[in-house]
Amino acid sequence: MQIKLQNLCKVYDLQNKKLIVLNKLNCQFESGGMYVITGISGSGKSTLIHILGTLDFPSNGKVLWDNCDIFSLKESEIAEFRNRNIGFVFQFHQLLPDLNALENVQLPLLIQRTNLKIAKEKALDLLLRIGLNERLYHKSRELSGGEQQRVALARALITKPKLLLADEPTGNLDQDAEFGTTIIIVTHNANLFIENRYKQLPVCNLE
Repeated sequence: MQIKLQNLCKVYDLQNKKLIVLNKLNCQFESGGMYVITGISGSGKSTLIHILGTLDFPSNGKVLWDNCDIFSLKESEIAEFRNRNIGFVFQFHQLLPDLNALENVQLPLLIQRTNLKIAKEKALDLLLRIGLNERLYHKSRELSGGEQQRVALARALITKPKLLLADEPTGNLDQDAEFGTTIIIVTHNANLFIENRYKQLPVCNLE
């Protein structure tokens, strides 16, 4: 699976003025690779990640998945594509507070109408693999920040997405490379991030 951005543009109309956030951006992400998108606040990181995740539409240009222009599909088809192919790890995790770790992780499969028993078995296996065997039935507010992010990672990976989008992750994502998922990391401080965790990663700098 290859993702290619061709002349990607995003323009907002603000009080009769045009705000250009992304201007003819071209880059490419290969299957199973890990990449970093960096830039200061307001440089377009969030806009780009939303477009990559099909949560927002570009003003011009294309997002090609294996040469298929994803935004040429109907909105219902885009939503289905997103649910089956893209996982998200947000900066503040966004776990459901009334659900325990196991329930949070199995939720994406239930949304896809997977059998409850199968969904639970897959979620259990994934949580055991990332070392949360003693925290399965703890609700998210009872978990540490690091544990919450691991649960969020497991939730994002449970459907075996082709693309994982991670916003300012604080944990190590190396363990997830075995899933064959393309990982795109968004951060405002690439130098510190890469120096400490992911040396030699390709960087797309929006500054």
